Amino acid sequence: MPGSETGGYLPVKPWLRRLIVIGAAGIALLLIMVVVAIWKFDVLVGRLLVVTLEQEIGAPVELGAFHLRLSENAIEIRDLKLYDPPGFRDQPWLHIPELYVAASPGPSETNGSIHWREVRLNLSELAVVVNPKGQTNVMALGKRTADPSLDPASMTNWASRLKFGGLDRLVLSVGKLEYIDLRNPAASQEVLFGLTNRVYTNLNTVADFQPVGVELMVRGVAGLLARPSEGGISQLIRQLTR
Repeated sequence: MPGSETGGYLPVKPWLRRLIVIGAAGIALLLIMVVVAIWKFDVLVGRLLVVTLEQEIGAPVELGAFHLRLSENAIEIRDLKLYDPPGFRDQPWLHIPELYVAASPGPSETNGSIHWREVRLNLSELAVVVNPKGQTNVMALGKRTADPSLDPASMTNWASRLKFGGLDRLVLSVGKLEYIDLRNPAASQEVLFGLTNRVYTNLNTVADFQPVGVELMVRGVAGLLARPSEGGISQLIRQLTR
């Protein structure tokens, strides 16, 4: 190896030594920042989702966790709770313990549609609440999120570009539907669906989704008959179709 006349290494000038140390420290700091940024990215996106939802519905939103899984082309949402708007209860009307959506690596080469590998949805609670003024929470939310400045034609054109390319696997859990009448608590009613990790496969057309709807309807009717209430669901239907 090259060295000095005495056989040692060539001396490194002090300024070069400092430059090497500063460069190594800078690279290490950059690597740490990248790791922290990747770790915090899910937190930042989850917070952005919460803020956006709160602005849209005008009510508090809670999110347990958000994960963007780039290696799986998937997103995962945990413990999402949407609260009632002002004028109703101060409680969640929608609770989704888990939502997982995974897409295929890229759009179809034939028609640009998106093929979904797996969707896991756990809808544990959906509550329709009627306040003392006879207004329902879902209708109040719908009126708030409706933007009159949006052009229906442009929205239709945009939606037409979203092509459904099929779903390989749907894992569905549905807990309960509640009708809560704050004017007449006796008319309130709870319907238990009891659907847990029900798996549906090869859902490529509207007809393929019919068994999902049929099973939900059958379970809903069974839950309704198990807990009858005077006028509860009939009032719910009238409120939603008014």
